[in-house]
Amino acid sequence: MILTIAFSLLLGQEIGFEHPYGWLSVFDSDDLQDFIKDLSEAFRLIDFSSQAWDMIDAIIHEWHESAIAIASPELAAAFSAEIHEIPLTKPSAQSVV
Repeated sequence: MILTIAFSLLLGQEIGFEHPYGWLSVFDSDDLQDFIKDLSEAFRLIDFSSQAWDMIDAIIHEWHESAIAIASPELAAAFSAEIHEIPLTKPSAQSVV
């Protein structure tokens, strides 16, 4: 189901954010292709690994978390904010007690 939604979005169909996988709509086509690749590779392991379903759950979880970050104006601003580094001063060897 989730791969069907990702492919539908790649084809230009609109999926409402109210859909359980509507969060996929925040990704551009390159990201959606990466998501499809990641998930498809994990699905191929189902017959060979008892960990495959855990991997699938983890992949979906991580992509969902990324979608939340992309959709949040506050988080998007924080991620794109310019970093102002402040140099640390060298610690003193003398006791301050």
